[in-house]
Amino acid sequence: MDDNWKKQRNVFDTVAELYDEARESYPKELIEDTLAKFENARDVRILEIGAGTGQATRLFAEHDCEILSIEPGSNLASVAARNLANHSKVSFDNCRFEDWTLQEGSFDLVVSASAIFWVDPEIRYKKVSASLKKDGYVAIFYNPNKFEKSIKDSLDEIYSSHLDSSHYYHPSKADPVLDPNFDPDYFGTDIKKSGLFAEPEKKSISVDEKIYSY
Repeated sequence: MDDNWKKQRNVFDTVAELYDEARESYPKELIEDTLAKFENARDVRILEIGAGTGQATRLFAEHDCEILSIEPGSNLASVAARNLANHSKVSFDNCRFEDWTLQEGSFDLVVSASAIFWVDPEIRYKKVSASLKKDGYVAIFYNPNKFEKSIKDSLDEIYSSHLDSSHYYHPSKADPVLDPNFDPDYFGTDIKKSGLFAEPEKKSISVDEKIYSY
């Protein structure tokens, strides 16, 4: 990962409260379908990569799962901990997933909601696989945005006009989901390339004309 990518992934932490107000949550159906893999959600131990301020965390917590959420942004982690203060089975580790002390074979489910692409690709799936129990699952959620080229070009212009070159990074490279040519099977292909998991399943859910996939 180059230096610009590393800078870009820390931007949300500088506006954690605003992020918490503006960032949309995820459809409950997405979480329910994921937990349907298990006999009893209360017994599921989850590792979450990139909690943000707890948008997906809260939905899993409502099912009384045990959750360890990894969030590298100290401000984001603080807001997330505040939001989940009433859920005793949720804990946070304020560090990068790359630096997190591996708990090998400890989790039934690893989830990442619009965050896995910020993890070093040389590490992400190897560490995910190592953290899972033998019969565990990984669930990657995202909201693919399909922009026409003219809209994408306008967004790029806004980025470049408000950020100096040391902070500006082409959004379609910083976030593959923003690429107008984004392959909807990007994450499935990425998972398959790792050779560490069974054939991935994919499902898309439409809510208010927005598509959420996993």
